[in-house]
Amino acid sequence: TKSKPGFCRPHGPLERSDQHIEGRVAARLDPAHRAGVGAARFGLEAAESQYLAGSFAAAERHFEQLLARAATPLDEAQVHSLRIVLYENQSRYRDAIASARAGLALFGITFPALEEDADARVDTEIETIRTLVGGRPIAALVDLPVTADVTVRTITRMLTSMWSVAYIGGQPSTARLISATLVRLALEHGLTEDSAYGCVTHALTIGPVKRDYVAAYEWGALALRLNARFDDAKRRAKIHQQFHAHVKLWRRPFAP
Repeated sequence: TKSKPGFCRPHGPLERSDQHIEGRVAARLDPAHRAGVGAARFGLEAAESQYLAGSFAAAERHFEQLLARAATPLDEAQVHSLRIVLYENQSRYRDAIASARAGLALFGITFPALEEDADARVDTEIETIRTLVGGRPIAALVDLPVTADVTVRTITRMLTSMWSVAYIGGQPSTARLISATLVRLALEHGLTEDSAYGCVTHALTIGPVKRDYVAAYEWGALALRLNARFDDAKRRAKIHQQFHAHVKLWRRPFAP
């Protein structure tokens, strides 16, 4: 029998493995083990294993347990970051957006509930970005310093995950605000691997929305160079897809 379209209910060895993971998670989440080294990381990785195996309900239970026992905002944000992906894979875009908002709010980053308010914030962010860039060419931003700040890295990872669910979920202005926020954070705090995704999606705002196709192409080209600088295979396909589908055509169309 099928528990969800495309996923078969675990049985036999897989079911026993699933039950073993759940038992191990429960043991690690027990208060007696909470101080153990790596307990929180084990719980998060085990919950991830559950959802990768299609055991979404079990993963959801473990996420709730981990959130209830999170010792720091970073611990809580790590759970939200993974849960965004779980919800996106189930096409639960509103839940994914809600989880992203909750995780980002832990660090004082919020987004308007209304799209028209997000639009106004986008314009403000674009002006801030112009000020921070100053007289430098966009291409020169590839040499910005890299940040090792765990908080900034966690925030940018959540923003990248939130972009697609906001866009697919019918909140394009919020998606544009996410892109601009990623670019601003790179300029203010330094680069992370996710900065490249912010730049390539920001190009979608600067080009088709703001009609500055020259600058849009430069933001997109910067994204490719940043991804290459980090040698980041994990995000490479997403960044190149955005560039070649939505940015490159405005400046380098196919020859007739």
